[in-house]
Amino acid sequence: MFWIDLGLLGMTAYRMVGALKAAFTVLEKSALAFLFALGLKSLILFFLIQVKVQPLASIQLGMTLLVLVLTRFLTSPETQAATQTPSQRPSARTQWQTVFAGILIAVLVLFSLLNAWFFPITESDATWYQVRGMSFFHEVKFDSDWVVPQLGQYPPFIPLLFSWFIAFGMEPLRIIFPLFYLALNIIFYC
Repeated sequence: MFWIDLGLLGMTAYRMVGALKAAFTVLEKSALAFLFALGLKSLILFFLIQVKVQPLASIQLGMTLLVLVLTRFLTSPETQAATQTPSQRPSARTQWQTVFAGILIAVLVLFSLLNAWFFPITESDATWYQVRGMSFFHEVKFDSDWVVPQLGQYPPFIPLLFSWFIAFGMEPLRIIFPLFYLALNIIFYC
């Protein structure tokens, strides 16, 4: 069910990014849609927790489907792609530097993925994000006794995503951070 929910979120976000009518490459549009989908999911979970509804997988799936249907009616279909002006052919040196930078970024993302996959979460912020995600899911409130008051001031975006993973029984939770890194690299360097 997680993959169905993620697919529905992806379709919704891709449609909304397409409604911007900006000249994005396919990779940029996909990365923006990925980040927008995660933000949209956090907003859905924020709403559910605010109205004191436990964010079970079936409820989340229904809410995501509702948002997709609303998006379908509120955005017009993408009729024209934004036109890009033809640029001059880059020099061989520029192409070599671009390929080298791409390989370097790919290696860094790969190391980040391997680190997240094989090693546990040890940093205090990430640990508290996970604890807050569990408290959001189980206690269905933002002010938990599990979390120390100073960490309650952290924004709820990441912990809400952790509660999404917990609701669908997805592991490992820590893989989300390298995916953020990859999406931001695509947006900034494409």
